[in-house]
Amino acid sequence: MVAFQFDGAGGVGAPKTVAPTLSGIGGLKYEPCESRLSISPKDIDFGKAYLNNSKQGEVVKSVAFTITENRACSSAYGVDLSINAISGIVQDLNVLVPINNKSVGIGIFDVSANKLINYGQRFVFSPKETALSSSKAYEARLKWISPAAALGKFTAGIVVNIIYN
Repeated sequence: MVAFQFDGAGGVGAPKTVAPTLSGIGGLKYEPCESRLSISPKDIDFGKAYLNNSKQGEVVKSVAFTITENRACSSAYGVDLSINAISGIVQDLNVLVPINNKSVGIGIFDVSANKLINYGQRFVFSPKETALSSSKAYEARLKWISPAAALGKFTAGIVVNIIYN
């Protein structure tokens, strides 16, 4: 069974044509299914942060949020996620620094795993299971990352990618 073919300079069937084959996939079953993610709240607003005795490296505020996965079928599969910066600069793997305020950083904390998530690296959201819905709690943590805090508004953005297992 030819799965696909790369033709050489001489066209179809030329001596330098590559035609990989697949075998041993008789038990392969196609299962149309999808997962939809929702994040609540959609936007994280840290509100006002006060400088009272704030120190570099100290978490100033935390905002809880939830990621929920809903499935369109009951097939058994796992879901991994990766959180990637689309606005801001990632520092030390797990701190997102807004471009318009380099005195603060934002970390995403996985409450159930009790650890910070590294930006750009995949992590297990739900293991292989058949549940139609699963949710996990996270915290966006704002911390001072420089000795001199800069006051004012800032923005940073992330995208959450889903990887099926």
